[in-house]
Amino acid sequence: MCKITVYTNAEIFTQDPLNPRVNSLAVACNEIIDAGESLENKYLGAKIVDLNGATVIPGFIDTHLHLKWLALQKQWINLFGTRSIEELLSKLKEAKTPWIIGRGFNEKLFSEEKIPTRHDLDEVFPEKPVLIVRVCGHIGVANTQLLKKVGLWDNPEVVEGVEVDSSGKPTGVLKEKALEFVLEKTPKPPLKQYIEFMKNVLNELLSKGLTTVASMNTDPLEFYVLQSIDTPLKVRVFFDVKYLETLSKLMIKGSFGNEKLRVKGVKIIGDGSFGGKTAALRHNYVGTEGKGELLITSSALENIVSEAKKLDMLVAVHAIGDRAIEEILNVKESLLGNIRIEHCSLTPPDIVEKLSEKRVFALSVQPHFRISDTWLPKVIGESSKYAYMFYTLSKRGLLVSFSSDAPVEPFDPLVNLEAAISDEGVGERVPISEALKMYTKNGSLALNEKDKGVLKKGYKADFVILSRNIFREKPSEAKVIATIIEGKIAYGKIP
Repeated sequence: MCKITVYTNAEIFTQDPLNPRVNSLAVACNEIIDAGESLENKYLGAKIVDLNGATVIPGFIDTHLHLKWLALQKQWINLFGTRSIEELLSKLKEAKTPWIIGRGFNEKLFSEEKIPTRHDLDEVFPEKPVLIVRVCGHIGVANTQLLKKVGLWDNPEVVEGVEVDSSGKPTGVLKEKALEFVLEKTPKPPLKQYIEFMKNVLNELLSKGLTTVASMNTDPLEFYVLQSIDTPLKVRVFFDVKYLETLSKLMIKGSFGNEKLRVKGVKIIGDGSFGGKTAALRHNYVGTEGKGELLITSSALENIVSEAKKLDMLVAVHAIGDRAIEEILNVKESLLGNIRIEHCSLTPPDIVEKLSEKRVFALSVQPHFRISDTWLPKVIGESSKYAYMFYTLSKRGLLVSFSSDAPVEPFDPLVNLEAAISDEGVGERVPISEALKMYTKNGSLALNEKDKGVLKKGYKADFVILSRNIFREKPSEAKVIATIIEGKIAYGKIP
């Protein structure tokens, strides 16, 4: 028999439409057994926890981030926010490692307004291999030494996406598959250090109120690192793995793992990014004759989805541009219910209409792009008015969940909620009530989970205690007092 704990004297927003706001929760055996008013009077003998008027919401669920890169980034140079190539190079000089790797630059912020090349890197680093990765994770730049180390200097045709100059030599710019090829060949930290990096990341997630996350494009090493952590996992980690090679290496059939660590689906890359001008558009990028790169066809996707369906798995397809989204919607309708679109960024009216008619399983979108991508009209032109139409998509009946795509954007849900409700930025603002739903209840459903994201009887006792009411004040001004997972304090403490 589990002891009952009643959390009371709080403003509790449940996400249960039949019982949206209460002042107390009763918890036992990792679950919520009741949500109502003054439950301390109903459950005599229960442990009573007085929350002194704090705000309580369901635990945040991030349906798309990258634990691997968040962990590895702890040994890389942080290039986020750099304002020039000179500043970028200055930061790289801080590295003490044999290979220098940095991530997070965005040339849209540079005074030069251009992506660096190997020449910029060679000028400062003629001997050490250097790689920098753009904020989007779809474009990188390598210096000559690194290109030689990985075999691309003399043979740039080995992999698609190596940009070359008029003489046939690499410029250093690496797109999509070429960047992935190079990253696979860069040194990884010793296993013990990698595990420590990952533990630190998981603790940081808890401190922001995240109770469940979905890590995308997982490889076997990332899975092994999480399995090797010497303390029980608190935050729930689900995975979407790289298809075929990862699936076969993990030898899984159906959902694999346990309540805290589980493979849930398969990840496919359908196109690139707006910033790298590799997202697949139906029109040219401003000032170019390029329309981006379509990296998957509907027929190839049908084969993958059919195989995944046999394993009872969803297929998460990265699709940012309207051409990539349209290609997904050409898949047989009988298979669309097994597809979750990641990003779904550019949705003109006809695409919205097709999405609402054909109904993929869900969408995983990132509200922080609204305020990060203010440069978007300069890159994709007039069609930018149809970017980040999250509220419209939700009103048309689609299951829309929020996520961060961290480390591309910050993983703090309170910061991302503020980006969602902001009157400024690209795309539509989302009302706070709908935004919170996308970060909690919808997140659970988008991961094909039925017992999370709502504070009601029979659901997991995952909730966050906040210092302020985010319905009345700016979300970013609230602090996480405590993160509760399955009825236990995973972060913070309750006064």
